[in-house]
Amino acid sequence: MLRAPVAGMLKMCGEEGAPSLRSEQGVVFDIQRFSIHDGPGIRTTVFLMGCNLRCEWCQNPESFLAGPTVIFDEQACTGCRQCAATCEHGAVWFNKGKRVVAPSCIGCGRCAATCRSNALEKVGDVQNVDAIIAEVLEDVPFYNNSGGGMTLSGGEPLLRVEFATTLLQRAKSHGIHTCVETAGAVLTETFTAVMPYVDLFYLDLKHMDEKVHVSLTGKSNQQILANADMLIRQGAAVEFRMPLIPERNDHPENLDRIAAFLRDHGVHQLRLLPYRPYYLDKLRKLGRSSTTASSIGTPTPADLDRVRSHLLRQRISTVVDA
Repeated sequence: MLRAPVAGMLKMCGEEGAPSLRSEQGVVFDIQRFSIHDGPGIRTTVFLMGCNLRCEWCQNPESFLAGPTVIFDEQACTGCRQCAATCEHGAVWFNKGKRVVAPSCIGCGRCAATCRSNALEKVGDVQNVDAIIAEVLEDVPFYNNSGGGMTLSGGEPLLRVEFATTLLQRAKSHGIHTCVETAGAVLTETFTAVMPYVDLFYLDLKHMDEKVHVSLTGKSNQQILANADMLIRQGAAVEFRMPLIPERNDHPENLDRIAAFLRDHGVHQLRLLPYRPYYLDKLRKLGRSSTTASSIGTPTPADLDRVRSHLLRQRISTVVDA
């Protein structure tokens, strides 16, 4: 099993060890251009590190990390020890042929840059607003022709609200459509701060039962539902999504409660995100057990038809996202 050789090396969001950042800085683990699944039209999606949920099916588990780090694929390692020789901080060494990393590793990525076998990969970079917006602006003609724009995703992109707000403000100052993909488990004041600069929210409803929600994600859903209610009442553009996880949230009782919540708020469409196990290799490199995650089944066409038909009987139409 692959693992971080020293417990605590990979600092999770919410733990001590998060990088000290200025308000115009954030930790970005990907900028995906020409995206067509993160809002209308052709988009540039900026993925921010940090998340306060721990969904067992998360497709971006690297976003749980508090800051830049280096992940390790033990199966690809040849034991050449170039990483230890490269590290200027003395944070890497080998013990009985096993690579060991001290908690003092700052995730600079120098070792990954010199790894001949591609066993090391740097995840996350501290970037400032100017650099991100400069990249977003490169595709303005595509946004204009397709009705696209910039999407903030993660992780939970609203955890660092000052940084997110500044990014959104800057995009809007250039006339760019903005979308935020959020789990909604942040303070209501956070949504109040960003609302003037967001054209569309994608907000996830993972499970309606609070106890089950805690067991699946590590957090209550009460703040999420309160935020969803507030956004609708304030007239924000919101599209609700549900990750479709077999045997976790696809049973009739949960579907009925989601449908009732949507109808009560004048919403009659739900976007479904069918589970896919594409992230399991990431878990392996992050050194996390994938026993639970690997037990989740992929929704079959029959599963999808059953869920869509059930919701339609509850007067909720569905859109299936790739």
